Amino acid sequence: MPIGLFGYPDVAPQPSINAGCVADNTVNYLSTISGSGVNTSTLPFAALPVLQRDDGTFVGYSGDNGDMAAFDLSGNVEWSASNYSPQMVTAGGGVIAQSADGTTTATFDANGNATGQFPSLPSYSWKAAYRIAADQTVESVASPIPSLDSTYAAVEGGNLTGSSTSVIHHEIGLAWCGNGYSETGLCTQSPYDINGTSVSFSYIANPGASNINTAQDFSAAHPDWVGTIQANAMKALKTAFANFPVIVETVSSHRTGLSGQEPDQDHIVYVVGDWPNQGQTGENINLGASFVYYWPIMESAQTAAGYAKGQGPDCGENWCDLTPIYPPQTQADTAAFQKLVSVLGTGIGNTAAHEIGHQFIQSNDQVLLPYMDCGLGNNIPNPFACENNDNFVYNFFSGSGFPQNPSDPSSTGAQFKYVQIPGVPLIHWGPSEVCALKRDFLDNPNVNCN
Repeated sequence: MPIGLFGYPDVAPQPSINAGCVADNTVNYLSTISGSGVNTSTLPFAALPVLQRDDGTFVGYSGDNGDMAAFDLSGNVEWSASNYSPQMVTAGGGVIAQSADGTTTATFDANGNATGQFPSLPSYSWKAAYRIAADQTVESVASPIPSLDSTYAAVEGGNLTGSSTSVIHHEIGLAWCGNGYSETGLCTQSPYDINGTSVSFSYIANPGASNINTAQDFSAAHPDWVGTIQANAMKALKTAFANFPVIVETVSSHRTGLSGQEPDQDHIVYVVGDWPNQGQTGENINLGASFVYYWPIMESAQTAAGYAKGQGPDCGENWCDLTPIYPPQTQADTAAFQKLVSVLGTGIGNTAAHEIGHQFIQSNDQVLLPYMDCGLGNNIPNPFACENNDNFVYNFFSGSGFPQNPSDPSSTGAQFKYVQIPGVPLIHWGPSEVCALKRDFLDNPNVNCN
């Protein structure tokens, strides 16, 4: 993968002055720098590469007229467009460009066909944009925008801060498996092709493996509850990575070849409707994919939204879960459901963040998150404490909705993953996890974290 690219003209040696005056003979070269060295090609025209696509071709300017063009290392022009400047390469090889007068922001597909326009150049949710030269950040926007291509030159200026440092812009996608209301498609089919059961936006009190098939679907009667779940999940997931150079968005895909599809994001969490064998809230599948289980999180959310004995109506237990009657019979029931779906969404987002932490392995350009699944209460052969004995972290092992006991290092409660509790620290990453994530998202295990 090239990490730098440039083009330059070279003036060939001139004949002897005694032979008379001759015109300059300009030779155009294109050089790319990669881990294996420098590769230089001769081009049949003047060219200025600006961006690089995932297939190794470039988008920049070509010819004497300076048209925006896509071309390969040999100088073969795939397409060109007049009066535009390339700004970003999107997943699948498309381009976002601005007109010469700055009044139009247009999108082009991989073949150079104009496909649409934006009111202005999109801003991506890369809030911890890596700062090297200038103290700049990039504002996030709510409207859906295309994903960036996974190259070191997907945007002009190397990265979204324009600091001239070339990085791959990693992306996290949140998928809601299924073809139902507000879902993102069957996860068993292209472009995902994983064995994930579709999730239904349903409710049952005290869910478990034996009763979830009798749960009642509320998506048609209460689409606003679905919206709350998804909005809170995305908000929590974005908050978890707000201080890192990574884009967080709903999962999307792009076309490959004649009929293929593949996801745009390199880290994906799939919300699924299975009840896992061990009742866990999440599970890592492979390097770039994890499951988050709707029903175990629903169970923990009912606990997290509840109260201790004496703090509300007596339920006959030391802790009372929030388990209203469906369909709601009273305004109090409706308010209880609104609270529950809010807590459920937050729990899904924070669980998704935890599972992303499991997607990194020790390799040449990645480092492990050293305290993943920390907590002395973890039922594993050799449980280990969280860093600085701080359990209020995304990497804490438990998904339980019960309160954490700060005075007990073996406490298994993880209510803090679902609700904000007065006097309790907000959920956060441990210091070593912060360092590891910075290094992983920048593909550089040597980044100074001090």
